[in-house]
Amino acid sequence: MTRERKYSNDRSRVFQQRPDTFDAIAASADELRRFGIPPRPDARTSPKLYELWEKAFSKRPRLVEPEYLEGLEVPRRQQLPTHPGVTTFSRVTAPFWCGSGYTRPPSGLFTYVGALWVVPSATAADANHGLLSWVGIDGWGTNAVLQIGTWHRLAGDPPALTVYGWCEWFPAPSVVVSNFPVSPGDALAAFISATSATEGLVTLHNFNTNVHFSQALTPPAGDQFEGKTAEWIVEKPGGTTPIANFGETAMVLAAATYSDAIGGAKLGEVSAKEAIMIDMANAQKQTLAAAQPNATGVTMTYFKDQ
Repeated sequence: MTRERKYSNDRSRVFQQRPDTFDAIAASADELRRFGIPPRPDARTSPKLYELWEKAFSKRPRLVEPEYLEGLEVPRRQQLPTHPGVTTFSRVTAPFWCGSGYTRPPSGLFTYVGALWVVPSATAADANHGLLSWVGIDGWGTNAVLQIGTWHRLAGDPPALTVYGWCEWFPAPSVVVSNFPVSPGDALAAFISATSATEGLVTLHNFNTNVHFSQALTPPAGDQFEGKTAEWIVEKPGGTTPIANFGETAMVLAAATYSDAIGGAKLGEVSAKEAIMIDMANAQKQTLAAAQPNATGVTMTYFKDQ
């Protein structure tokens, strides 16, 4: 049986509950940080991320201090995908990722990423299936990836579905949040911002419940934030678990900010719709899931489990 726990203090920070009258639109950067709200994107240089951020935080959501399930971890992948060797719009295949991504920013480094999607249902013939949906920075040809999203876990016979919020700075262990309810049909927004070379702030917001959680993560030993790549992904958990039938998932307002440095000048924004499209394929080159650009992001469609 799993037990709830608070994450260790060396990898988290407890944020304060905002006052009822708090206005995130007018708040200072320090006030946003204090209340666990990601930095406000620049409306001029990052219009899509600003639109997403405003949708989430103008509604004065309630912050929950995340609690975690002891002994329950997202299945561990053995490695990250290799760099595809392309840097401009194209299409590649990967064994356990589907979505879109950039292998380098136009200049500087990626410092902020976000997206909105509606949580799909997921079905499978047995419990040996799952699904991860996430946004991330780094991970494509780098040692580590900072990411946040949802985990569709199927367990039991017949398999029953539970959806969790989760985050990690891989290869450090993942953390699965127990007190952030998520159900198929909920609209979620995910945000990642680099606060320093050794800290990233990840946030998941549920529009249906108007609740969010935030987590300050530090990188695994020997790694640091690089900002070399950005991704919007559905994934086979562990890299080998058959993917559950999720039908279709559209990530919208899916964008990334690039800056001249962490905390430096914001240079611009790129959209997931113009990134490299990633199709998931098995060893026989059969498509398991395919990606297509949509108006403001990327849509992933299920084809087969393995």
